[in-house]
Amino acid sequence: MEDAALVRRTLEGDGEAFGALVARYQGAVYGCACHYLGDYAEAQDLAQDAFIEAYHRLGELRDPERFPAWLR
Repeated sequence: MEDAALVRRTLEGDGEAFGALVARYQGAVYGCACHYLGDYAEAQDLAQDAFIEAYHRLGELRDPERFPAWLR
């Protein structure tokens, strides 16, 4: 399923759809956090915080097709 469809389903209350987005992008988010922090445990915490923040602010995303860029 495409990102835009997963975003829309998440906004409609489908928690599993957001789980699919997390699974798809967790490696990239974690890798970016590791690069900047240099500490694996802190990077895991930061990645988790980033997804929590993304979930809460997902309604602000104007173009669901741009989810990866918005998440970064």
